[in-house]
This record gives sequence, structure tokens and C-alpha cells, in this order.
Amino acid sequence: MSYYNQNSENVNKDFNSPTYWLEESQAAAPPIASGCAAGAPERTADGVLYPPLPNRGDDRYGDINLSSVVYKCLGKNFVHGSSGVDYLCFGCYGSWRFEELLDTLQQAKNDYLESVNLCGTVCRLEPGGGREGVYYPFVLVWHGVRILINPAAVGTIAPVRVHVPGLVLLQADWRVVVSAVFALLESWGFAVEDTTVSRVDFQLTFRADFGKLAADVCSERVVTDCRGDRVVYANLKTLKPDTVWYKSNTVELCIYNKSVELQSPKLSNDYKNAWARLYDLDEDRLCRVEFRLKSDALRRYGVRTLEQLEDLMPSVVDRLTSSWFRVLKRPKVRGHENTAELSPLWAQIRAGFALVYDGRLKELKPIKRRKTVQYERLLSIARGCLASAVPLVTEGARYSDFESGYKCVMSELLSGLPEKCRKQLYEYLQFET
Repeated sequence: MSYYNQNSENVNKDFNSPTYWLEESQAAAPPIASGCAAGAPERTADGVLYPPLPNRGDDRYGDINLSSVVYKCLGKNFVHGSSGVDYLCFGCYGSWRFEELLDTLQQAKNDYLESVNLCGTVCRLEPGGGREGVYYPFVLVWHGVRILINPAAVGTIAPVRVHVPGLVLLQADWRVVVSAVFALLESWGFAVEDTTVSRVDFQLTFRADFGKLAADVCSERVVTDCRGDRVVYANLKTLKPDTVWYKSNTVELCIYNKSVELQSPKLSNDYKNAWARLYDLDEDRLCRVEFRLKSDALRRYGVRTLEQLEDLMPSVVDRLTSSWFRVLKRPKVRGHENTAELSPLWAQIRAGFALVYDGRLKELKPIKRRKTVQYERLLSIARGCLASAVPLVTEGARYSDFESGYKCVMSELLSGLPEKCRKQLYEYLQFET
């Protein structure tokens, strides 16, 4: 986080508490931690029902007594307690009840204030706003959570966007953070009526030899739906890889040596301090496998809202670790990739993901996105082009001249379309008439 205002004692006290989310996580009652949707399903282990607890703490993942076949390859202490959601970005739709709050924000920005007090909650106010496709004039930081506000947002543009980074989610489960953000927005007079998830990162941190892992995920035994690039980063002194990155337009898979990252001078002191409060900062053999999903990938898996994320998370992770990416035990044989046995290490990783993101597997049905904004933009461009083209072929200034010019332009436009498009358009017009 940026600390250009770190000398302000009041600001540090109110929205820069180093243990705020740890305390919130410990104080969260089961109904709060159980999910975003009312009546969120309880999880089952050894026949005992319990709500989903925050995904942190080695006490949760240390002893594995589950009898399911998926966990049989997991050894004790394989899964590290920091595993869980590592990044979350979502939009909130609703309406403002307190118009004066927006006036307070605008006045604070006009006065170049570093912080602003909204209904008793002090937040850092970033000076320049932020751009999330459209411009959000107000960007607030509350205990590490970035809240972007656009009072003029209409249609598919969310008036509030929320970014929850890894530093926050290291200390508290994402459900606890979402509940706290909803309560904060309610105190500001914003009633959340709907949500949309635009990015989520699923990660598993575990104890293993990274050299073996890197060799596995860079081998010819990899089966993946990724159609982008694979990038390998190596230490120039040792020439040993510490990061393997599979990149596509909608999904990224980042596999890296977590122990090396924890010792890196580039890692923020805030993150190191938070890690040190919970875990051993000097532990070696820590690896991380992280899937980063953008909105298009989430819609493809049937996730639009936070409630759908909560409901389908186990199924999405199962699909990612079995279909989108996997490592086979033996070299690939064309036509038999889907039935081939997994490599022992990837089988452990897959079981670890199933343990962390536990729950019933459900069918994933893609959500068809209405590209209304793009349609309106293209329609506006077409109108402008027609308005410029028609006068160029008219022979006079009479209405009939412009009408004939319009018909001439449309005729040439339609004749230039591909045969398939012209046939479909003709059939549509015939059906309509």
C-alpha cells in the first residue's frame, strides 16, 4: 500500500491498523463467516456439519482425517494454512440514501485532503481517482481494501467497485471481508442490491520441492486449455527457476517458489509482518499454485455474483485443476489424455485444492453476456458513417435525393457483406415480412 500520509496519527489509527483483519476474522460469528448469501450451505467433514471457516491457520489443514479417495494421496502438513482466495474484485449495484455523503467526498477531494471521515469511519482518499473501464472519481482505502465510487454510474457500470488484495486475505477469509464491506457501505447509506465478480485468484500453498514442481509443470506431460504463453523466470545466479507462468486472455496460472518470494526485498514489509504474525517467515520448501480468473472466465463457469462464487467455487477449482491444467504421470498418448493417470505431485496439488475449497461439486453453466455497451457504440459509429456517406452520392438537396442516396449506400453496403451474412440477413428479413 502507499503511505504518503503515514505521518498522520489519526489516519494510521483508523484505517491502517496492522491487526484489524486478524481481529475481525477471530471475532466473526459463524453466520457472518458462512457466506454472502443467506442460507449458504454448510460443509461436511467426517459427518460433522460446520460453516466454512476462514481459509487460514495450519490447525485447519494440518491433520487430514477425511476418508474420501481424493485425499488419500495427501500427506500430513502438505497444505499450508495460508491457502485460499488471494485476490477478489467485485462490483456493487444499488442506490445512495445519503446524498450529502457524496458532497462530502467531492469537497474533500477539492480540498486535496489525505483522508475523509464518512459517517464515523476514516478512510484514506487517493488524490487522482481510478479507472476501471470508466473513470471512478473517488477511491477510498479502508484497512487495505480499495473502494471505488462513481455516483454517475448507470446501466451495467457498477457505482461501487471493491478490490480486496492478498495482504487482507492473508489475514481473513474473503467472506468475512465481504460482510464487513457490506456493513460499511450500509453505514454510508448505500444499499447493495446486486453484485458482479470481475476477478478472483484461487491459490494453494503447500510444502514440496519447487525444483520437482517446476520440472513437472514444464514437461511434455502437461495437458492444458491455455492457448497463450508459458514464461519461466530463473535466478541468474543459480539458474534455477522460481516462477512458471501460463498466460491466456482470461485465465492465468502462476506457479512459484513462495519461500523465495518471502525473502525477496521487493516484497512489502506489511506483507512480511502479517505473514510473520501467522506463520514462519523463514520456512523453506513452500510452493504456491495460483489460478487467476478474469470476468470472462468466471462467466464461462457460471459465476457472476458473489453468491454464485460461494456456491460454485469448489466446482470451478475442480475444473481448473482437472481440465484447464493438469500434469500426467507418463508421456501423453493422443486420444487418451482424459483417462491418463496424474503425476503424483499434481494429484497431491489437486487434492489440496479440493480440501481448501471444499464443498459439493455442481454443474457449471456458462452465462451469456449481453454486450449492450459494445452494441450501442458500434451502432453510433454506423450512424455517423452513414451520415457522412449519404451526402457524397446525392445529386441534389431535395428529400428525394437524400432518400435515393441512402438506398444507394445501403445497397452497396449489403452487397459488400460476406455471402453467409447476406444469406442470414435475407432469411431474417423474409421471416419478419
